[in-house]
Amino acid sequence: MPSTTPLVDATSPAAATPDASATAVPAPVSIAAAAGPVYPPYAHALAGAGGGLATVTLLHPLDTLRTRLQSVERRAVLARRGDAVRAFKEILVREGAPALYRGVVPAAFGSVLSWACYFHWFQRARTIVKPAITHETGSHLLAGTIAGLMTSFATNPIWVVKVRLQLQRTGKSVAPGFKPYSGFFDGLKSITREEGVRGLYRGIGPSVWLVSHGAVQFTMYERFKERLRQDADPQSGTTVFHSLIASTGSKLVASLATYPLQVARTRMQERFADGRRYGNFHTAFMYIFRTEGIRGLYRGLSANVIRVTPQAAVTFITYEQILKLCAN
Repeated sequence: MPSTTPLVDATSPAAATPDASATAVPAPVSIAAAAGPVYPPYAHALAGAGGGLATVTLLHPLDTLRTRLQSVERRAVLARRGDAVRAFKEILVREGAPALYRGVVPAAFGSVLSWACYFHWFQRARTIVKPAITHETGSHLLAGTIAGLMTSFATNPIWVVKVRLQLQRTGKSVAPGFKPYSGFFDGLKSITREEGVRGLYRGIGPSVWLVSHGAVQFTMYERFKERLRQDADPQSGTTVFHSLIASTGSKLVASLATYPLQVARTRMQERFADGRRYGNFHTAFMYIFRTEGIRGLYRGLSANVIRVTPQAAVTFITYEQILKLCAN
């Protein structure tokens, strides 16, 4: 007997879990679901924003841990403690639980803004590319890439502040003459005053390349879903459980493929007490590779892997529940 659970197609935003901290944009998706109830035009954007916001609220401590492990200065203390679990405990002991939620305001704001920007530009791009590219998947990927690039440029300043808030020292550990940001808006003003507008766009190079994260995830989702469909009962079709498994698996593969870009971006956005900075993307990437090897490009990966499964589940469930409310 066919499943009565609403199907989730690869062209649905739920199929590709957005990761603002990784890509700053959702993966290439279609705004209209392939099957099921007809929703208002705003439904998918609202559901996506709600899913992203729920993910940030619940899993921000893991994002902070990953960012700390990716950095140069903050990793020096944590690395001596071993794996991600021990590093997590070390942050709690040294700085307390609030330290794990530093940068949560820009993270939440950036997540919601990313979805809004993405869906706006996706709609506009799809209108332009659809007549030229008749293949539906191809037009979705191209429109998603365009939307992803536009969203990256719109939200990069937010992610710079988020990363710096997560990494900055407080209390007695602050270097002499170094003033920590008091919050999101103070961070924006300080960066603009001290580094100019260019400072707000540090790490934009890796962010542009990270748009490929969505394309990798989209492709792998299709492959995972097809394999699960072959192994499942032909009459049951693709269930929500299959979609969740495919979403988690594809997210993990995409994260592994693009993770070095995330490390390079964090290093470029990091704020050093002595004023030193990494250069452009190529310089930062090659410097990490020469001085730390392949391992350096995957710093903090364990925290990221721990985060992938609950992230997919939280976003997926929240997204589906908000869609149901919009349909009523």
